[in-house]
Amino acid sequence: MKDDEMYRHPRLHKRGDTYYFRAKVPVDLIACYPGAEIKFSLRTRDRQVAWQRVQIESLRLDREFDERRKSAVQHTAPLTVITSIDDEFIAKLKASFLRDSLDCDTDLRTSPFGEVDYELRQEHLEQQLAALRQANRTGDTSLIEGLLKVFLRSQGYELRLPDRDYRRLSLAFLQGYTKTIQSIALRDEGELVEPEVLAPSSSLLPRPTARPVLAQLTWDQLFEKWRNATVRRAKTSDEFQRILKAFETFTRGIQPAEVGKRQVIDFRDHLLAEKQTSKTVDKKISILRTIFRVAVHDELLPSDPTAGVLVAMPKTTKKPRAGFTSDELGTIFGAAVFQRGAVAGRKFGPAEFWLPLIGLYTGARIEEIAQLRVKEIRRHAALGYFFHITDEGEDSAVKNESSRRRVPVHQRLLDAGLLAYAESLPDQDGYLFPTLTPDKYQRRSSGFGKEFGKFLRDELKILDRRKVFHSFRHLFKHRCRELGISEDVHDALTGHTSASEARSYGNDEYPLEPLFAAMAAFHFEGVPAPLSYAKWPK
Repeated sequence: MKDDEMYRHPRLHKRGDTYYFRAKVPVDLIACYPGAEIKFSLRTRDRQVAWQRVQIESLRLDREFDERRKSAVQHTAPLTVITSIDDEFIAKLKASFLRDSLDCDTDLRTSPFGEVDYELRQEHLEQQLAALRQANRTGDTSLIEGLLKVFLRSQGYELRLPDRDYRRLSLAFLQGYTKTIQSIALRDEGELVEPEVLAPSSSLLPRPTARPVLAQLTWDQLFEKWRNATVRRAKTSDEFQRILKAFETFTRGIQPAEVGKRQVIDFRDHLLAEKQTSKTVDKKISILRTIFRVAVHDELLPSDPTAGVLVAMPKTTKKPRAGFTSDELGTIFGAAVFQRGAVAGRKFGPAEFWLPLIGLYTGARIEEIAQLRVKEIRRHAALGYFFHITDEGEDSAVKNESSRRRVPVHQRLLDAGLLAYAESLPDQDGYLFPTLTPDKYQRRSSGFGKEFGKFLRDELKILDRRKVFHSFRHLFKHRCRELGISEDVHDALTGHTSASEARSYGNDEYPLEPLFAAMAAFHFEGVPAPLSYAKWPK
């Protein structure tokens, strides 16, 4: 089984049915290890569990690498051996970890987050919280034990505790780590989270002495440091590497530690002189900022050269995406492909009829629809048919935990003959839209997304480039609000996440009854009914 895009990680590998952690030892640390690679079992056959564990282990190992580098370049004071603990030590440990993490997060916010920075954080924060909540429920501290030891060493301590005390400390650190991630998530929701209030300086463990800076960090090491910090989508990694390589070329061979604010400003001005838009240039500077800040956080560079480098933006900016208007819906679904079933000769055949309709009446993401399998249209005996959006298929992926969901099939889709179309497919174990093929990132929707854009601009003359397939999702959410469908229900229908802790309680799947009730109430005025599949020209 291939690792899908959502669960890829450069240090996650599978052998047989078991997942393993594998990491190359940095060249400057090879003498400190018995081999050139560190490899061990993650003790699971579940790819989601493996993905969660590999993130924690990567964080632990990177801290360990940093500690090795420190000891290699400077004499360090002997570690304080801890043979017993009390409530005060536990409280100071939790406060120190929280403060260290929040201070780092504060540094990241010194300059405004770019669009890319925020999106990347959101992709994995909820996954971390889900794993930590499960660990707190079961008392499983295996996720954080390595990190606990490495963090204590960075603070000048070494543990030699009886099993009972070690268990007590591990559980407390697990709670502290969970609170840290929750606090960062609250900041991302706009809440005021002040480090000095949550973890005042007087409550911390004594700080270690000054730490060294790695002077010979190469561009490749800089990129690898960022990529290994957490899970990265293949497309994201390629984009970041391409932009960092362009910046390296522009700086004409100087090393990362030699880069200053002047070089970043010159790069910004060079991009603007090439007539790249302010938004594009801001995105590229944000990407460089994200990469450099990881190295600064891990004390491999003394400062972030992108700090304070801004890109002047227009006073008024359009939303990057917008929902379709009623007139535009009439234009789209009044086209021959929907009114006459004219799919013959079109590049993606029947998919060009069904994907927009499903997008309109579910608000699902384009890739979620493209990767549906025939058997993922399921039937509840009392309620009816629903889409089971999941990542259980071999090449399937979802954006986050909430994306796994059940979405009732709207009556308009049933009237259009969706079930008859599904039954007509020769491979009942295969994809619902077999004409869609994966790109190099294993996304089945990329080709269709481009074709749909051409359909809007060239055939229908809908020229506003904010109008794309994702506009169906914006429109679905807006229409749900107009119809008075409660937020938790339409979040469950669309797979949107919520910061509410209360919504994390209960069963994993949202109850079907309110979802079917909402879908029965959901409708559009004036959207032409499509031609039924039974009447398509054969």
